[in-house]
Amino acid sequence: MTVTKIVFRATGQDWEREMRAYRLGSHQRNNTVMVALLPFALLAALVVGGASPFGDPIIFLSPLFLFEVIFAYNYFTGPHRTARRRSSDERQRTEILFEIGDEGVRIKDDFVETKYQWRNFGGVLVTEDFYFLVFAGNADCYHFVPRRAFGSEGEERAFREILAANSPGLSSKETRPQRIPLGVLVGLSGLTSAAAVAAALYFLVLKFL
Repeated sequence: MTVTKIVFRATGQDWEREMRAYRLGSHQRNNTVMVALLPFALLAALVVGGASPFGDPIIFLSPLFLFEVIFAYNYFTGPHRTARRRSSDERQRTEILFEIGDEGVRIKDDFVETKYQWRNFGGVLVTEDFYFLVFAGNADCYHFVPRRAFGSEGEERAFREILAANSPGLSSKETRPQRIPLGVLVGLSGLTSAAAVAAALYFLVLKFL
């Protein structure tokens, strides 16, 4: 029986980065990009509506700010707050043993030991910094292993081989590095939001002059 063991201690940075990485790499990725790009569409609609005698630019401000707040919370504030809360929990700071083999997955820390069979998982997501084992029937529940936990390329290769050999029924997905980093996208999104606000104020001033 082939078994690979990985031992690591999750840090606050791990918690924060894995949440963002999963949201970008999983089924939620399209939603992320859509929300980030929304201000660009709203700005265009605002300019067209403001230039039209039938348009009222103020109606575009509410959805713009609403989606920007949701985006900022889901991909920045939310993960940061969750990571801080987990970092302050003693049970989350313990050393984790992550063991995979032909019989399934075993996860053990100082407080609990849990064993899973391969049929408990429905997919594998590999990102630039993490491996995610996603539960069947609930794509929002998963276990992760940071790639920094591997002591060598050979150790990581053995881990991947066991995943491939023992999870043939799982959907596997590997993400590529983002062509446009999320920070850049958010920065452009923020600038576009500011431009939308300026355009709305401009058209309102023209309206009442």
